Amino acid sequence: MVKFIKSLPQPLKALYVLAFAVFGVGFAASIVQMVTTDGSGGVFPLWFAAMGAVVVLVGICLAVDLNSSARATAEAAGGYRPMGTGASRPFAPSPGFVRLIGAAFVVGGSVFILVAFTEFQ
Repeated sequence: MVKFIKSLPQPLKALYVLAFAVFGVGFAASIVQMVTTDGSGGVFPLWFAAMGAVVVLVGICLAVDLNSSARATAEAAGGYRPMGTGASRPFAPSPGFVRLIGAAFVVGGSVFILVAFTEFQ
């Protein structure tokens, strides 16, 4: 995963690191809240909205191919071999397919934000 992130252009690389940081901090804060209080309200809606916002930003970078991010993601995914060199054949998406996935990220992240501000009130 680190090799994959290192191969990406800068705005996308920073957003992936931010996504891991938001997930980690939000997960830890949610556990602390569950242990120390009754678990209602509090941190979870903010964490849900923050994850949605990061996913929307990643999706925008991929959908508009900012700094060739869709092209770099397609190349990195094509070279990924999860079970070694000979044991697996990589799925090599085209940049157009990655841009479509980016548009889906925008929609999915928007749903996260919408749910955070409507369902957790």
